Parts: sequence; structure tokens; C-alpha cells
Amino acid sequence: MEHGAGVFRKVMDAVNGHTAPTTGSWIIGCDWGRQKDATVYTVLHQDGIVCEIDRMVKVDYQTQVSRLKSLWERYPGAEIIAESLQNAGLPVTGFNTTVQSKQQIIDGLALGFERGDLHIPSTLEGLPVLLGELQAYESKRLPSGRTSYSAPDGMHDDCVMSLALA
Repeated sequence: MEHGAGVFRKVMDAVNGHTAPTTGSWIIGCDWGRQKDATVYTVLHQDGIVCEIDRMVKVDYQTQVSRLKSLWERYPGAEIIAESLQNAGLPVTGFNTTVQSKQQIIDGLALGFERGDLHIPSTLEGLPVLLGELQAYESKRLPSGRTSYSAPDGMHDDCVMSLALA
């Protein structure tokens, strides 16, 4: 499992000594938790460096929005990619999750790892959770011929989806 047993190869190659840049442009990917899932915000720098992960469980919606606003203020001008965010006063680019759109962002993330375009600082808070989700993530061929992506039963993919959106 050194390089990931499922969808993402070369995950461990992406973990390195990079540090979060203080200038440039960023994207914040938001995966909203539903029921038992975590809400995760991942900040990705234009150079492919994961700058920050904010993961929360059992936090009310208003607090989640407040934490997103605070994160956005730390990364001025960041674009926010989210499935939905109403009336928060933030620059949000909407994302509609379908089987096809999910496949596109997961394939893009996998390609980023393959090419060595992603960099995950070894000091990143939340690194064990992120790596665990990335290495466990799996794909299944559907009867229709399409591919379905998800975490194994009993696991979560919130960090994966947040990073894929970013």
C-alpha cells in the first residue's frame, strides 16, 4: 500500500517538505458533510501544494460557514468550489456532483498524483486522515460500463472529495 492500492497511485511520492506558499492564488474545495460524514475544506495552491485542511464533524451549518469565511480570509482571493452554498457572501463556483462529474474530478486527481503535480507537506495537519482516505479509495465497474468511485464500506471519502474539487 506504499503507493496506494486503489484509484490513486504515487500518493506517498506527493508527501514532501514543501510548505504552504504565502503568495499566489488558491482554490478551496468544499465537501459538505451529510449525516455521519465530515465537512472538509481543502486549500490548494496554484502550484499544486495542499496548504491546509479543515475537517469538522458534528458542527452546525452556521459554524461551518464561519470557518469557511475565516479560511477564505487567510487565502485572499481564493476561489471556492462547492456543491452548494447559499447566501454566504463568498465567491463560490458551484459544482453539481453526478456520476460523470465525479469521475472527471477523481480522474483529474489521480492524474495529478501520476504526474507528480501534487505536493502534500509532511507537516500538514490532518495528513494521516487524508492519506488513509486516498490509499483506501476504490473504483468499481458498474453494469452500465461506467466506473463508480467511493470509499470502502465503513470508511469516508470527505478529504478525497474536497481535494478533488480543489
